[in-house]
Amino acid sequence: MKKQKKKVVKTPVTRVMASMKYTDRTLPGFENYDTRPVVDRLREATRPMMAQVAPGKFAPWKAKGKVQEYCLCMWHDNGDGTYSPIPVNQRLLRLDRELASLLGFPGQYATLRRLGVAEMVEIMPVAPHCYFINLDSWFNHLRRCAENPEIWSEGSKYLRAYRSVIG
Repeated sequence: MKKQKKKVVKTPVTRVMASMKYTDRTLPGFENYDTRPVVDRLREATRPMMAQVAPGKFAPWKAKGKVQEYCLCMWHDNGDGTYSPIPVNQRLLRLDRELASLLGFPGQYATLRRLGVAEMVEIMPVAPHCYFINLDSWFNHLRRCAENPEIWSEGSKYLRAYRSVIG
């Protein structure tokens, strides 16, 4: 028995679709894309998940925000012999080459470490050869860069601070 080849039928693109402007189309995966300026999006990304609304009372920043079940907290002395938990809202991740690549620095792990030494982002040693980066400080750094396009211009205090830690 011979196998029959399937005939490929090509459908032509209609003129209506071909005449549409590129900007009129919704690209797959970008249906819900946030069009706000990057500074506004970074400001929201660094906002803590919970806000203190009264002494010892916390609420999610967004009305429909999902409340986390557990969190790290610090104890705050109320001054009357009692203590209140204060959530630590920082997002910490181990800084390694893979994370550096995800943050836009492939092969430049040392650049992120230098930003930490220059105190532009918060990077802390937690064990020998193990560093954590505070993602909130990273996104705040990005926001500062977005707000000030001249931040890395020749002679700026940021560039001088960065160069001072290079060696």
